[in-house]
Amino acid sequence: MPTPLQQKVHDNWKKFLSEYTFDGKIGEGAYGVVRKGHKKNQPKKTVAIKQFKFQAPNPQNHSEGIPITICREVNILRELNDDNILKCKEVVIDPHSNALIMVFPYCEYDLEKMLMAHRERKDKPHMSDTLVKNIMYQLLKGMEYLHRNWVMHRDLKPANILIEKGVVKLADFGLARIYQSPHKTLGQDGPVVTIWYRSPELLLGSKHYTPSVDMWSVGCIFNELLMTKAMFRGEELKGESNPFQYKQLEKIFSIMGTPTLEDWSTMKDCPHYDKLRDWRKYDYRLPEVTRIPDNSRAFDLLRRLLIYDPDKRITAEEALKHDYFTELPHPQTDNVFRGNSFQYAEHQIETKYGGAQQDQQHHSKSRSQHGDGRKYYQQGGGGVKRSHQGGGHQEHPHKRQKR
Repeated sequence: MPTPLQQKVHDNWKKFLSEYTFDGKIGEGAYGVVRKGHKKNQPKKTVAIKQFKFQAPNPQNHSEGIPITICREVNILRELNDDNILKCKEVVIDPHSNALIMVFPYCEYDLEKMLMAHRERKDKPHMSDTLVKNIMYQLLKGMEYLHRNWVMHRDLKPANILIEKGVVKLADFGLARIYQSPHKTLGQDGPVVTIWYRSPELLLGSKHYTPSVDMWSVGCIFNELLMTKAMFRGEELKGESNPFQYKQLEKIFSIMGTPTLEDWSTMKDCPHYDKLRDWRKYDYRLPEVTRIPDNSRAFDLLRRLLIYDPDKRITAEEALKHDYFTELPHPQTDNVFRGNSFQYAEHQIETKYGGAQQDQQHHSKSRSQHGDGRKYYQQGGGGVKRSHQGGGHQEHPHKRQKR
C-alpha cells in the first residue's frame, strides 16, 4: 500500500506521461539530459524536458538524493515571474528510476552557440550592434528584476542566456541565492560563477558580496557580444578546495590594470589581498583591447560594468537608464532579432533513430510570424565601430614576476 506521498508522485508521473511526448535529445552534460518535447493535445506547444542523472532518495539503493543546488533552483524559480526569466513549468519524479525531471519552455537559441556561429564565419565576425543592444537591454531587465527581488544569479555566462521567440530568458539558477541586507556570509557555498565571468572580489576570496558580482559578469558578456570572444580567458586552477585563482586575476589585471586602494578601498578586506603585494603593475588597456571608441556610450557602459570597486560598479537599474539605450536605435523589447538578417542555426535535435536534425518546424514558424518582407534575423545597423582585424581578447605575453 503506497503512502500518500508515493501515491502523489505516481499520479503526477502518470499525468506527465499523458500530457507530454518526447521528440528528441537537445543535449547532454554532467548534470543530465535535455530533450525537446511537446504537449500531446498541442503539438506546436514545445517544451524542454530536463532529466537529471542523479536520483531522488531511495533507501533501497542508498542513493544520496537531490543535490542542494537543484532544490535551491526549484524553490527560487517557483517565486520568480518575469518575461526575461526562464520559468519552470513543472517538476516531477519518475517513480521507477527516482529521476528528477523539470519542464521548461523550449528556447531555440542560446548566446554561446550564437557567438560560436560568428567565430566560424569570417565574413560575419560580429553580431550586429542592434542585436547586441537588444540582447543587453533584455538581459539587464531580467537582472534588475532578480536584484529587486533579492536574488543573485551567480552563474551568468552566454550558455545560460537563452532566447525564446525573440525574448531573452535567464536560465540555470542552480547557483542562485536569495540574499539579505545586511549581507550574510556566503563563503560556505564554495566557488560560484564560471571562471571567465567571475568578479575580482570573488577571486580575492570575498565571503560577503553583493549583486555587483552579477554585474561584472554582465560586463564580460557585453564585451563578448561586441567582440565575439571572451575577454578574460584565464585558466582555472584545480585541486584544493577553492584555490587562489591568480591566473584569472592576472588576465583581468593585464587588461584593466592592477588595482590600487585608491581604485578600490575595501580591497584590503578581501582574504587574498596580501597575495597582491608583489604583483606586477599592469596598465589600463581596456580601450585598446576592446577596440571600441572610448568616447562612445557603449564603451562607457562597459567601463562602468567592469569597475573594480563593487560599491561603485553600475547596478542593473542604473544600466537600464544609461545613455547607450537612449541613443538611436532604441532597443527592441519584444523581439531581439528585429532588424537583423544573420541566420542562426537552431538546436540540433537527436531523434530516437540516432540521427540529428535541425528544428525546422519551429524555424519555419518563426520566419512566417515576422512577415514576408523581413527575415527573422537581419545583420545590419551602425553604432559601435569595431576593428575586424583579430578583434576581442589578446593574450598577454608577460607573466607576473613574483607570486
